Amino acid sequence: MKINYTDQEKNAVLLYQGCGVPGDSDVFYQQLDAFQSFNLFLMEGQDGERVRICIEKQQPKCMYIRRWTKTLEVMEDLFRVQCKYACEQVSAGKALPNPLVRDDRKVNVLQMFEEGRTVAFTSTSKDTMREGFLGKKQDPHVLHITLSERVPYLDFEGFWGSAYSYEEEREVLFPPMVEIDCQSSWLTHEHGLGNIQHYNITFKGFCDDTEMMDEKELIAFLAGNAEAAADGLLDIVNNKLASTVLTDKNHIYWQWKIVFRKLAIQRMITIYRSYFA
Repeated sequence: MKINYTDQEKNAVLLYQGCGVPGDSDVFYQQLDAFQSFNLFLMEGQDGERVRICIEKQQPKCMYIRRWTKTLEVMEDLFRVQCKYACEQVSAGKALPNPLVRDDRKVNVLQMFEEGRTVAFTSTSKDTMREGFLGKKQDPHVLHITLSERVPYLDFEGFWGSAYSYEEEREVLFPPMVEIDCQSSWLTHEHGLGNIQHYNITFKGFCDDTEMMDEKELIAFLAGNAEAAADGLLDIVNNKLASTVLTDKNHIYWQWKIVFRKLAIQRMITIYRSYFA
């Protein structure tokens, strides 16, 4: 079964990959670190901001809040591609190699274990642990991942073929809301990195059991508070505030992020059910 992908869907993949969209002069599509903002908006709580902004000095873009409808559209398109691609691979009798590997931050791993599922778009690799990537993470951990059920995913190498330009990464991207189960863990000592915590985990399926809320209420809140939320994020970025510090400028950002994540997950669940009914 050959599945076609729209130009808009392909552009969403390019933007997430950090390639920029050729031929589109809109600054929205030319940010090489857009994925950092997208994933931050999907993370629950304040640990993402504390680690990524205050410690790792990332600079998520307020533009992606001000233009939140476009941001949401990109996330939906990216997830739709993951659903299409997974269905196409199953139809062709193809499977991913096991295990896949993810080099991650401790804060992400702990939040994922607490929730029992992935909390944002989650990159893995078909290659083994990569010390160069681990060195960029705050308090790095390594996940060794096997799949026990069908889940949406995107193998960038398989998707782009010879046009794939990140051969050293061999990235496979999973969506938020993939159920996980941890089987075992162990420690290793890596030169220059110290002790590294490893986990064997299983991706068990996509969780589509979230209670659905009235989208009109969610949309009204997001539209009415986007400007204030963008200013709040800018306050955190400019001042490198510990994420527990609330100011008049940034308090609405935390509320806005909760609502945005809720709407994004609901949209993904609707898309998932149309492909994996």
